[in-house]
Amino acid sequence: MFDILGPANAEGAVTTRPDDDRTFGALDTWFEDCTSIDAGDGTDVRAAFFNGVLAVLRGLYRINGNRLDGVTPINGVEDRDNGLNRAVYNLVQRGKTNYAPDTGSTNAIVLNMWVPPIELIAGLPLRTKLANAITGAATVTIVGVGTVPLKNRDGSDLVAGVYGAGSVVDMIYDGTKLVVQNNLNASGKAPGGFIKRRVFSTVGSTPYDPTPGTSYIVVTVLGGGGGGGGSPAMGGSSFGVAGGGGAGGVAISQIASGFSGAVITVGGGGGGGAGVGGATGGTSSFGAFCSATGGGGGASPDNISIASMQTGGAGGAGTGGNIYISNGSSGVYGTALSAVNLVSGPGASSPVTGGGGGNSVFISGGGSNGNHATSFGAGGGGASAGNSAPSHSGGNGGQGVIYIDEYA
Repeated sequence: MFDILGPANAEGAVTTRPDDDRTFGALDTWFEDCTSIDAGDGTDVRAAFFNGVLAVLRGLYRINGNRLDGVTPINGVEDRDNGLNRAVYNLVQRGKTNYAPDTGSTNAIVLNMWVPPIELIAGLPLRTKLANAITGAATVTIVGVGTVPLKNRDGSDLVAGVYGAGSVVDMIYDGTKLVVQNNLNASGKAPGGFIKRRVFSTVGSTPYDPTPGTSYIVVTVLGGGGGGGGSPAMGGSSFGVAGGGGAGGVAISQIASGFSGAVITVGGGGGGGAGVGGATGGTSSFGAFCSATGGGGGASPDNISIASMQTGGAGGAGTGGNIYISNGSSGVYGTALSAVNLVSGPGASSPVTGGGGGNSVFISGGGSNGNHATSFGAGGGGASAGNSAPSHSGGNGGQGVIYIDEYA
């Protein structure tokens, strides 16, 4: 403590405040001058008055208390002339008028304000640091004032994941409830805000573990692409080409609940046929919400000596999508006009990433394996074989994939 605004070392100054025996009534009182320089009819000014003024001014001067070290005053003796101004500025800057740490329990916030508001009025801003995570509908109790509900801006209750323990919450009273102003959830995003895209491309199954704070997701499921057809060994006058593999189907769904723990299954790409038709791509799915079958394999040619065409594999089918479902494109026909004019069927393009189907092969003799797909869900290219060519394999289809866009 230090002396401020006092009589200091003036003669007669004391360090203990004398008793104040004034009596205050219901009406304001004022000072009045004497009617003349010699008259004694003016207001009697006593030490109690000056001491009262000093106490009020000192209270404001010292209202901020000590610094974080717990010892040094916020407003020191060096601030005597501008101390009151600085005290007001510091009071606002330090947020002590509207901030209190939460001392309550889960979903029951308790604020013991440094100076509690006399009453709650619309527009009153408050701030707190949560002691516990919010897990559902919440209330705020301001000690000495009362308890009010805490709501989102649209009037809805808070939900789990909106705020974790230690989160700083800004609120404004609207006349009936406190409304959160900065409801960033555990992911650090505002409600409805995009969190991130998750890509699942490993063939097989795994449970989905959402990013904390995810309230809904948009899932894109793509089946595996079909393998390109292979060509068998040809006789001396035989020739033929295979069709390309079909693309996987697509399903897109928005899911607001029940997604945590859903099994993610990524279908593999169909293998290119080794002298036979290509294999069908695997089915991809997200739990029971939506799925997409794989594209069909391209057809293999017969060992014949006449012009022929071999069909491409059919596209897979999407099911269960509440936003979009689509069949994948079919693989392209392979065309063999003669032993020296052979064009294998290219694989179908990926319906999600575009392109990536195994390219066709043009040869004027001999044989060639089909090209592998280079994109998720695309079909593999077909093989070609001219006179006396050995067996050739079609290209492999692209594996499926699942994209999950997470939103707060």
